[in-house]
Amino acid sequence: MTAAPETTVSARFLGLLARDLPPDRLSTDPGVLAAHATDRSGTRPPGEPLAVVHARRTEDVTVTLRHAHALGVPVVPRGAGTVRQLPR
Repeated sequence: MTAAPETTVSARFLGLLARDLPPDRLSTDPGVLAAHATDRSGTRPPGEPLAVVHARRTEDVTVTLRHAHALGVPVVPRGAGTVRQLPR
């Protein structure tokens, strides 16, 4: 039996992130994932987070997006956890 393609891609993506990011920048802890799956308004996009990258440097973002693009993994950016819009 072979792994489903999305499982293989997910494992590969997590492996690349774990290899290329400092250990404190990548989290797959279920509690962290749950906390980042929604924002303060309760809005929750479809799907579940695979990981949370706590980017501290531009390079962290570059590495993450490079691997995501190469493997076709969608990325949902998250700021302060609010959906407040700026006045027009």
